[in-house]
Amino acid sequence: MKKKHRVRHPLKERLSAVKAVLEKGNSKLSVASQYSIDPKDLRCWVAMYEKHGSSGLVAERRKYSSQEKLHVLKTMVSHNLSLIETAVHFKIPLGSIKSWKKRYKMYGITGFDNNRSMKKENELDIDPASISSEEIKKLLIENQRLRAENAYLKKLEALVQARKNSERTRK
Repeated sequence: MKKKHRVRHPLKERLSAVKAVLEKGNSKLSVASQYSIDPKDLRCWVAMYEKHGSSGLVAERRKYSSQEKLHVLKTMVSHNLSLIETAVHFKIPLGSIKSWKKRYKMYGITGFDNNRSMKKENELDIDPASISSEEIKKLLIENQRLRAENAYLKKLEALVQARKNSERTRK
């Protein structure tokens, strides 16, 4: 399966597309087609513009700490927010949040550490003989806590998804 490449749209084009939806009353789908924009991106831009004005369309390139990323994901789950709602609330690019969610699901909080050089478990640079039994106990306790946190978040996400699905079927 071929990986789809993201197209970066200039600010002028984003603003023009958003105004075509909000001021001219064109449908999001027709504007997305006209400008060759992913409809999800356009929905996100419109929401960003409505909340933050034109500054919401300017992508801020900054680094987020692991704790900030975790806070964003926990807020998304606990407040039952969609990816777009979360992106708008925190003024963070939609793709970043998608990526964080995927890495958190795969690797837990360690997935947020320098994703470009992430190593698999069998590639760790640790000599097992150099670890003391006290360190092993601490690591086992931390591992157990992280597994519990992971399980909790997965169950919470499943409950939130079930609630969304039941709300959709009621409508």
